[in-house]
Amino acid sequence: MEFRYQTFASYSYVTRTVPIFEEDLRSVPFFISSVVLAIQLLHIYVKIFRNGRMRSENTLDRISRVGGKTIFIFMVTRLVGSIILLGLSLYTVRECKFELGDLRGTFRNCPELFLTVTFVYTTFLSLVSLLSTAYGTWSTRYNVVVLLSVWGVYAYRDVWPLATYRQQPADSNEGLVLPIKIVILTWTALCIPLFIPRRYIPLDPNSSAVPNNEQTASIFSKFTFTFVDRTILLGYRTPRLTVDQMDPLSDRDAAAYRTKKAFPHLDVFHGAKRRSLFWGLLRVYRKDYIILVFTIVAYSLSGFAAPIGINRVLYYMETGGAGATIRPWFWALWLFAGPMIQSFSIHQYLYLTTRILVRAEGLITQLVFEHSLRIRLKGETSKANPTPAATPAESPIATPDNASLALDAASEESEGATHETLPSQESTVVSRDPSTTSTVVPSKSTSKAKAVSKPAASTAP
Repeated sequence: MEFRYQTFASYSYVTRTVPIFEEDLRSVPFFISSVVLAIQLLHIYVKIFRNGRMRSENTLDRISRVGGKTIFIFMVTRLVGSIILLGLSLYTVRECKFELGDLRGTFRNCPELFLTVTFVYTTFLSLVSLLSTAYGTWSTRYNVVVLLSVWGVYAYRDVWPLATYRQQPADSNEGLVLPIKIVILTWTALCIPLFIPRRYIPLDPNSSAVPNNEQTASIFSKFTFTFVDRTILLGYRTPRLTVDQMDPLSDRDAAAYRTKKAFPHLDVFHGAKRRSLFWGLLRVYRKDYIILVFTIVAYSLSGFAAPIGINRVLYYMETGGAGATIRPWFWALWLFAGPMIQSFSIHQYLYLTTRILVRAEGLITQLVFEHSLRIRLKGETSKANPTPAATPAESPIATPDNASLALDAASEESEGATHETLPSQESTVVSRDPSTTSTVVPSKSTSKAKAVSKPAASTAP
């Protein structure tokens, strides 16, 4: 008797329902939007519960707080792009048959409806991020996540087949609408998040300090370090670059802010645990260290891209393309993408490690300085208020904090004992002047002697 595994096909009366996302990937952004919507509603509920009623605000006030004209233009462009994508999606589903009584069947027969609902949600998020101050930041982040999921679906369905010999774009029946969708989606999902400047939020709301260019630089500018181009060009054109011409110091690099943020994890007098300083620094710069791990992993993995691309291109040339499934231009892109990713990764690694080093040196210097002042204050207090000698049962236990004080006290006592053991008898010092003699009398209050001069007795010749 032959053994066989039992499957759904073994039972004719059992029907297996295939999930919709296995049939069509266009449903994936819809499910991601549902999850994001649930998280957003929970976030709004928590914020209302903490802060009370939602406050209405003026639209003009929101536009002034958005961060400048450049950011406002980018946000309006994202809103316009979402509206255009919604219109193109509605144009695509114009021929679908809708049955309100059978929504499940309607979505299965016309999967483009998933993207239509998703674009409605992205349009709403773009509008909220443009008009609301309290929920604008998180709405923008949710919008970027949803738009990236839609872009990933179109890239897999309609762009990846162009790099193969055996596949065709899945939505080629849309005609000219498809490339327009991809272009607009690439701009709204990739280009705008990469090139939009960041909104500056000062640590002190009442401060009118000018932000550093790094604090408002876009993601692309931070990866390519274009935010320092102005300073570099100014230094090239002028013979001497003064401090006033440099960018102002970031408020997050100020000594007061760095100390307030790090000392609760480094200094025991500020509530830190008694442990190695290494763990304290690791706790303070935990986010930077996580990013460093990702940069090292990206640098290591991208190092394989160029060798693999060269291998595949040479294999294609050797076989003349016989049996090839991927076009050679795709492997040629690996020769460019691999070194580029390596360059971005290693420069971000060097930038972060240098920033951590400078900040850590400042924190350690401030920590040692405050500790030295604390030791000096304790030493002066002990000199001003001497205490009787402690019995062995009352003697304090030596710790690293009071060891230096104990050594200072012991040295002072030894010096005092040395002065007390000086001879108590008077010493006569003969002066060079024959008319006077000097007698040194040791003082009881101080260790120094006083010189008392006496007239010499005159003798007859």
